[in-house]
Amino acid sequence: MAPEINDYVNKRYRYWRDYAEFHASLARIPDLAQDLLHTVLLNLLEKPEEKVLHLYQKIKKPYRELDYFILKMIKLNAHSKTAPFRFYFFERVPIDANTDPLQMIWIPDQVYDPEEDVFANNFLSDLRLLRLAIDRTDLSTLEKGIINWKLLGNENIKDYPYAPCESPGELYGNFSKGRQKITETFHKLKMS
Repeated sequence: MAPEINDYVNKRYRYWRDYAEFHASLARIPDLAQDLLHTVLLNLLEKPEEKVLHLYQKIKKPYRELDYFILKMIKLNAHSKTAPFRFYFFERVPIDANTDPLQMIWIPDQVYDPEEDVFANNFLSDLRLLRLAIDRTDLSTLEKGIINWKLLGNENIKDYPYAPCESPGELYGNFSKGRQKITETFHKLKMS
């Protein structure tokens, strides 16, 4: 690499490291900030020298085009799931030199068994109880429709299409009344 590029990298390294630390903390990988910067610099130094020199010589006030290029690479490598940094540090399979990675078959350590998944089983049983509570509670058709729309459909109450003449305040009021009634029924069913 050209000596002016090496000098420039040495001169700007501290600033790029701060930028890498910032984006690594945003990406929730703060311990890998220095590795992130080193991966970016390694990728830069692997590029043809003419292109790197062209970026170095092109000045955009107050920085060089090379600065913008490196900052963009740091940002992309920190946040993109398809970036080389993510591939090197998160998706490598430990193999030895005698293994052909194309011939490898991945076998999971543990086979998923839905019967053993306590969280999923509790969630499903609570969802069944909620549906049962909705059916057993004395609700108006509007309250039942809004409850199904919001709780089971995970939609916004303001977008409820079956009561166009109701104001959003009235829809929220009906939802609150229905939710209180269902909560009482749900707790009774859960205790029994």
